[in-house]
Amino acid sequence: KEKKESRSDIRIIYAEDSGFLRKSVAKKLEKAGYKVLDSFENGRAAADYIDQLRKEALEQNKTLSEVVDIVVSDIEMPQMDGLKLCRHLKEELGIKDVPIILFSSLIDEQMAVKCRAVGADSFVSKPRVPDLIREVDGLCLREEAQAEASS
Repeated sequence: KEKKESRSDIRIIYAEDSGFLRKSVAKKLEKAGYKVLDSFENGRAAADYIDQLRKEALEQNKTLSEVVDIVVSDIEMPQMDGLKLCRHLKEELGIKDVPIILFSSLIDEQMAVKCRAVGADSFVSKPRVPDLIREVDGLCLREEAQAEASS
């Protein structure tokens, strides 16, 4: 997948069941320069939205990775948790070119193993938003743009 030149060009799908955290993290991402952020209160809502975007992309002879750059998800959520969301996207839908970061307070060695098992590209402990931003940059921005964004 081709990486982007600027944070403002990156489209993030973000699933987090805590309204407070969802708004707080979204604000910090926007302040860092990410302007296209679609937020959802659970993994099921995010999965449904991604499924719809994928269908629309296919109708336009595009891949999902041409319309979505990255998915960031909490792990523990109602209706569909982040591990199931990741498995759904990576295994059931076969979406390998859209990176997924699991962002959770539950990250430990056991959870890291589970994250890798479902195909997560990365995982970050909450509430470390600067670490999350570095991971998104690393997965989505060109190297020159990463250096510029972090300065």
